[in-house]
Amino acid sequence: MRNIKEHHYVILFFVMFWIFGIVMIYEVSKANTEKSNLTKQIQQLERVFEIVERSKLEIQAENELLHKYIFERPNEDWMRLICAVIEIESGGDANARNKHSQGIMQINGGSFNSDSNIISGSKMLANLVAKSMNEYLDNDTVGAYCIRPQNPEEVLHRALTSYNFGWHGANRYRAKHGHFNSDYSKKVLKKYREFKNGK
Repeated sequence: MRNIKEHHYVILFFVMFWIFGIVMIYEVSKANTEKSNLTKQIQQLERVFEIVERSKLEIQAENELLHKYIFERPNEDWMRLICAVIEIESGGDANARNKHSQGIMQINGGSFNSDSNIISGSKMLANLVAKSMNEYLDNDTVGAYCIRPQNPEEVLHRALTSYNFGWHGANRYRAKHGHFNSDYSKKVLKKYREFKNGK
């Protein structure tokens, strides 16, 4: 009887050791995956910085206004926002296609060349942020469906929802839901904050 019990204990020990080994392998694999994802995000950020700097793109709203109302560091935060859009739109896949939307930033009829697509998408987003900013600062904004953003955070939601639905589509969304905070804009801003916090 004693030998049987000892045999059971040996089996139990090896089972527990095996489970512990599996858990450790999983944790190491998870850590390596997170490290790989972080490396990929850093490389993507650096790539966008390089492209935007080389093309001398500048957001059309005044940097002082962006600094005052939205971004802590206008240039860096702006490029993080672009990276967040890329991550949500295509996951960094330059060959992504969804009906008429093409490329890394999913531009209608856009190029599959990453540089060209990022330049086009950045310009489009810059125009939308500037337009949303002007709307936010203009107390006399009027027009069908035109209910201006109520705070600086909503300026970004307004611009991003417009990037996804079009300017008038965002107006219709606002008229229907009472805000510009679409699922799309929330996903982009969540990813933007992850980039900003180094996650």
